[in-house]
Amino acid sequence: MHKPQLIFNETIDRDPTLVEFHQHVVAWAELVFSREGRIQPTFVLQSGVSLMYIETLWDNNFEQEVATATIKRMIGTVMASKYAFVTEAWVAQAASKAEMDEITKRSLADLPSNRRDEVLMCMSHTREGDFTGCVWLINGKHQTMKKTLGIRQDDYYAGMTGIEGRMFSLYSQIAKEQRAEAFH
Repeated sequence: MHKPQLIFNETIDRDPTLVEFHQHVVAWAELVFSREGRIQPTFVLQSGVSLMYIETLWDNNFEQEVATATIKRMIGTVMASKYAFVTEAWVAQAASKAEMDEITKRSLADLPSNRRDEVLMCMSHTREGDFTGCVWLINGKHQTMKKTLGIRQDDYYAGMTGIEGRMFSLYSQIAKEQRAEAFH
């Protein structure tokens, strides 16, 4: 079983704004991807002037749930004021609501490669609920080509509603869990 692993700590000179924090993580992600042609799912937690880069690997949903629960505990333990999540993912766009409904009935992994795109995504969150994110289209889908990043789309999530996922808004998930525990 894979466990989240601290890959390195970094000390910064001051408490950055969300945008500054996000741009710092983006620069790191671009550097790693340009060197390795891939990136493992990674959380970056900010506590004061310390940044902790934590790689999370998983082979199945159970391991992903365990990794997410571990990161949530770490956020509370280190009193992280911000976190970012960086990962490769698939995205699909639909021409109509009916087409989107059909896509969401199954995993994006099950879609033919011509119906989905591979992206590198970075989402940054604050304890207060603010977030920003960007994506890059990954070029070089074929095994014979080296993967490279396309143009970055900043504020990719601006104006979107109903964003969900295990890694999205961990602060609100933690608050809900704490409220639920208070009632027991």
